[in-house]
Amino acid sequence: MSKSRTARTGSRTGSRLAGAAAVLALALGGLAATAGPAGAATTAGGTAVTPADSPCDPVGNINLAPTTITLGGQITVQWTTRGLTGCNPAILSVLMSGPGFDSPEQVSTSGSRVVTPTQAGVAAWTLSVASSLGQTQLDRQTATVNPPPPLVNGLAGGAVGFADSSAVETKAETNSITPSTGLHVMSGTNPSLYNVGGDYEGAYQGTNGDLWVVDASGTATDLGLGMAAGTSPSITTAGSAGFAVAFQANTGQLWVYRSQTGAASLKLPMAPRTSPSATLTRSGVAIAYVGQNGDLAAFDPVLGFGGYTAPVAPGTSPAITFVVGGDSYRIAYQAPDHTLRTTDSTTAQTFATGQTMATGTSPALTTLPGNQTVIAFGGSDGTIRTLSSTGALTGTNAQFLAGTSPSIAPASGGGVVAVWDDINSHLGTFVTGTGVTPTPLVLAGGSSPSMAQIDNGAR
Repeated sequence: MSKSRTARTGSRTGSRLAGAAAVLALALGGLAATAGPAGAATTAGGTAVTPADSPCDPVGNINLAPTTITLGGQITVQWTTRGLTGCNPAILSVLMSGPGFDSPEQVSTSGSRVVTPTQAGVAAWTLSVASSLGQTQLDRQTATVNPPPPLVNGLAGGAVGFADSSAVETKAETNSITPSTGLHVMSGTNPSLYNVGGDYEGAYQGTNGDLWVVDASGTATDLGLGMAAGTSPSITTAGSAGFAVAFQANTGQLWVYRSQTGAASLKLPMAPRTSPSATLTRSGVAIAYVGQNGDLAAFDPVLGFGGYTAPVAPGTSPAITFVVGGDSYRIAYQAPDHTLRTTDSTTAQTFATGQTMATGTSPALTTLPGNQTVIAFGGSDGTIRTLSSTGALTGTNAQFLAGTSPSIAPASGGGVVAVWDDINSHLGTFVTGTGVTPTPLVLAGGSSPSMAQIDNGAR
């Protein structure tokens, strides 16, 4: 009776077939009753189906280099096999499974391939041989694929829309940057971004003077609606998956484009080179704007037009946000004496905050889940600040580019995230509890970003 070969040991020597035909036959309910010497099998009658001196002793190895990468990196997968001849049943093929291979893929008895895993986590490769009785694994090796570092820190789970250094309308999230496919952003205007139906929708004035909208994938659509020179649109959710965009048309009047019904004029004249701000209340879309006389005004979804005897600083625009669980809204604006003032839909009065703003800048306003509102503004000292409806003032000591304005949204972990164009034309961020974080995003000269957050509160 022939002798069995001595079994090999070691973490990377691979696993031998060692009587594979008999083992597979047993698993399939075949005639083989016991495993003979390595690479041999016997029938129930004791007849050997592989000669005793057969070289059949399948062994395979996989070698990975490197074994740890960052997603997007490459791994060289090398494999070798031996002892595949003289087996009964015969070995028909060598198979590899794993990233960069079909599952499984027939390969040569040895070789190498450079692969690029497409998912973070643990990537595994398996080397097997196949006979008429099935497949037998020879080796399995794994590598760690780490996720890439964030492209943009400091966004606190939200997204920011901005005109990049080439004036391309762009949306940036922590791990993705999506440029628009449309015309560039008109100089002197700013894009707007908001959460719509679980993702983001953007709006901006293109270089042809028309209103453009941009979906989450970056696909832009020219709506063919002319906008007034030097003005920017404001986009907001309009319930379900719809959205509404408020803008000053090239007629000087306030218009609204609704994704479900199209565009319509509200027949309300606006001050030149000022922009509206829109929000969704429980009753519909409310809009704050500067009237033709330079005073603060609002379009109320229930009452219609509502005016305030409150002049707004020339060249600046108001901000509006909803009140949770009601039909109300709140407004912030810069008065002609450069003070920051507020009002709401329940009163015809405006209120001083005790804060002074930088000339030519506009505030931003957001609502937190607990119904607290927070204003982001450029202070007269040239730094970004936030002011809550409880009176809490937060200074960032972060400088902003003269003539640009910040934007603000709820942060995913609580508090707020504010963004702005810093003095080096890079996007700066501030998150409650984290502080200021610079980013590598470069903005078009003199433009202002727009911050949005998917989870930004029930109406």
